[in-house]
Amino acid sequence: MEAPDQDEDEGQNDGDEDNAENDQEEEEEDKKPAKRNSPLSLEDIVIKKKARNVEDTTMTAEEKREVYVLNLSFQIDDQTLTDAFKDAGEIEAIKWEEDNGRFAGRGWVRFKNADSVDKAVDVAGTKVLGRPIVVRRASEVYCNRIFVRNLPQEVTEEQLRDFFADCGAITEVKWIEDRTTGAFKGSGF
Repeated sequence: MEAPDQDEDEGQNDGDEDNAENDQEEEEEDKKPAKRNSPLSLEDIVIKKKARNVEDTTMTAEEKREVYVLNLSFQIDDQTLTDAFKDAGEIEAIKWEEDNGRFAGRGWVRFKNADSVDKAVDVAGTKVLGRPIVVRRASEVYCNRIFVRNLPQEVTEEQLRDFFADCGAITEVKWIEDRTTGAFKGSGF
């Protein structure tokens, strides 16, 4: 058996050192935080929006049958509220809201049929026990303010309003800006 050459032996050691260095570099790369994706263009956002049905993904079947009722008299009871909505449809459940254990003058009404919601909204303004009641669809109550991020720097308020137009009336758009420089941070409400 022949002994290996000195040069071959050294080359083998260099390879081991290189492998150890590569392993160490890979470990360091793994420890680095992942790079953030670049902001989506408005076209990307529109494509994602078209790919899903907003109402179907954000509201349960029960919520689609609910209305939120406000400005109720503190003397109201289930039967009085049921009578007020008698033309809207059959009520499945009433849940009164409380503040610190006391009735808060508002509550939720769930109908057996989703068609009853439109009829219930028509009852708004009717006086019940001397007070004009306010009736809102659950969809108006559950989602009335959203946070939007990863917006392109060139997005305009008009583009944002157009994009969310089918979600309901937009009362305000507020951009988030850097406190010091006032630069747009790519997000808002």
